[in-house]
Amino acid sequence: MSIWGSLLDQIIGTAILSGLVCLITDKRHKIHSAMVPVLAGSIMTMVAMTFGANGGFAINPARDLGPRLWCLIAGYGWESFSANGYYFWIPLVGPMIGAIVGAFIYKFFVGLHGGRDTLNVTNESYDPQGGMRGVPHFPSSTSPGSRPYVDGQKTAQGYNVSIGVHQ
Repeated sequence: MSIWGSLLDQIIGTAILSGLVCLITDKRHKIHSAMVPVLAGSIMTMVAMTFGANGGFAINPARDLGPRLWCLIAGYGWESFSANGYYFWIPLVGPMIGAIVGAFIYKFFVGLHGGRDTLNVTNESYDPQGGMRGVPHFPSSTSPGSRPYVDGQKTAQGYNVSIGVHQ
């Protein structure tokens, strides 16, 4: 495989993994917490069997860097880093890019379309008793069987950000 093919392989494999992990851990899908480890293991198995043969299944930078550092410490020299035209950087950089790409793709195509999350950004001041001025306050639901609305406020560069998530 070429360097660019190996890099693309690492990016795509890690993007699939991170996107699917975002999917199974998203509370809106109501996946039972006991099923998450089983699904995560199944996802890892699928990614390993489909992308593992190409680049050695180094979708986690620590999985590749740790053994290379051990070989260096054990006295094998820098050959573990210089072998195959300095291939060592691909399993380090590719998964980092892939994880960000996969999480972004999930958030863009699935996460933003849940309908129950809110994101309000204003430059108005925050009132601790009444929430943010100018932004409607969403009280906790008291009906039986409903989940309370959790509202968190954070201030960044003079803007108040109110993020609400139903749990």
